[in-house]
Amino acid sequence: MRTTIRPHIARGRTKLLLLAISCGIAAQGAASGQSLAPPSPTYAELHAFSGAKDGGIPFGGLVRGTDGALYGTASRGGFQNNGVVFKLEPPVPPATQWALTTLYAFKGLNVGDGSAPEYGGLAFDSDGALYGTTSAGGTLDMGTVFKLAPPVPPSKRWTETVLHSFIGNDDGSLP
Repeated sequence: MRTTIRPHIARGRTKLLLLAISCGIAAQGAASGQSLAPPSPTYAELHAFSGAKDGGIPFGGLVRGTDGALYGTASRGGFQNNGVVFKLEPPVPPATQWALTTLYAFKGLNVGDGSAPEYGGLAFDSDGALYGTTSAGGTLDMGTVFKLAPPVPPSKRWTETVLHSFIGNDDGSLP
C-alpha cells in the first residue's frame, strides 16, 4: 500500500489541503473478478494561510522530512510579501491541529535574495538542508536557486544561501 501526498489548493482560497490517495489493490479483489476502481481521494485541511507571516498561496508541492513533518513553500506573505518556506508538524494527541512554523521569509530583490517560491518545490539533502527555487528576486529579478540549512544548536534559525541568481541569458530565468 502506497500513499501519495499532494497539496491541493481550492480555487480562490489559501487553505492547504492534504490529498491522500491510497494506491494499493487487494489481491483477492483481482482474483474474484471484482471491479478495481481506484479509491476516492480524501481531503483534510492542514492549515489556512493568513497571507501574513505564515505565508499565502502555497503552490509548490510538499516534501516529508525524516522527522515526519511536511515542508513546503508559499509564494506570498512573509517579509514584504516575498514568500516563505514553512514546516507543518502533525498533531500530537490530544491536539488535533497541524502546527505551522515559518522557517524562512524571503527578503527579495533589494538584498539579492529570492522572492516568490512558486512552482519548484523543495528537496532535502542527506544533512537535512532544503533546496528550492524562486521565480523572482536575485540579482536581476529573474529568480534564484537557494539552500536553506537547518539550525546549528543552540540557534533555532535556518540559514538561507542563494546558490545561483538567474540572469536570463544562457542560464535561463524565472524557474
